Order: sequence, then C-alpha cells, then structure tokens
Amino acid sequence: MAKNPSAYLLFLAILVLATATSSSAQILPPFSTLPSVLPNSTIVAQVQALGVLSCTVTGTPIPFVPSPPVVGALVNLSCDGGRTTLAQAVTNTAGFYNVTLNVVQGLLFNTTDCALFVDLPLVNCTVFPPRGVLRTPLGVLTIVPGLLGNILVLIGQIFSVIGV
Repeated sequence: MAKNPSAYLLFLAILVLATATSSSAQILPPFSTLPSVLPNSTIVAQVQALGVLSCTVTGTPIPFVPSPPVVGALVNLSCDGGRTTLAQAVTNTAGFYNVTLNVVQGLLFNTTDCALFVDLPLVNCTVFPPRGVLRTPLGVLTIVPGLLGNILVLIGQIFSVIGV
C-alpha cells in the first residue's frame, strides 16, 4: 500500500501544533464550523489557515491513496465571498499552505463567510475545470494563546468548484 506524503505532512503539522500549545489553549471540536463570534469574545492577534491542496476531485488528500500535490498555487483568505483578499500563501512542494493574517490589535475578528479561494486553472492538474475558482470552507482547529494575543488556527476542508 502506497503512503501519501501530503496527508502525513498535514498530520505532522497538526501534531506539532498540538504539542506546541500550552495547556491553556482552547481546543474546539475537530473541524467545527466557524462561529461568527469566537468564544468569550476572544480577541485574536493572528489567524492561520492551513491545509494541503492535492490534485484530486475534492482538492484534499485521500488517506492511503497517492494524491499528487498541487505545487505553487496561490491560496487566498477572504471573508466576503472572494472579493477581497485578506492574506495569501503559495503551496509548497507537498501542496501544504499556511495563510497567515495579523489582525489589528484590539479588533474582534469576524469569521462570518471566511473561506479559502484558489483560481483555476492549476498547473499540472487536470481534474478541475480549466476556469473557475476552488473554494473551501474553514473549520476551527484550535485557539492558541500567544505573546501578543490569541492565534486562531483554522483548517481548510473539502474544496468545491464555484464560478464556472
């Protein structure tokens, strides 16, 4: 049985993040949907959205099935349906992305309608249409206390094609 390096990389990133957090980190149910207001009016200093983009029908790695990573794709964080990009990152050689947004101090970060967007076409990946946009909703992985405020860690879920 072939191993999937992208799935292992995502698992390793989550494991490292989980072990690096202090005991005061607030753990939320896995892949919980984004609340419009975070627990206890949590003030967020940074938002991190991470995941893996693979050349599969769902855009996510399939466990224990070889899934080629999408390398060099621009992943955009938006909270208004993709009209405005708040932060962006480029997938690495394993398809991993970590979109980081520093939030203005004292501002309550509104998570309503936040998602990740990737413009099509993707180089070396023909399972998606030649035009359109991939969109993935975000789930809350954890909230980690940081030196300058809380870090809201989000994870991309299943991608879908929109705007074809």
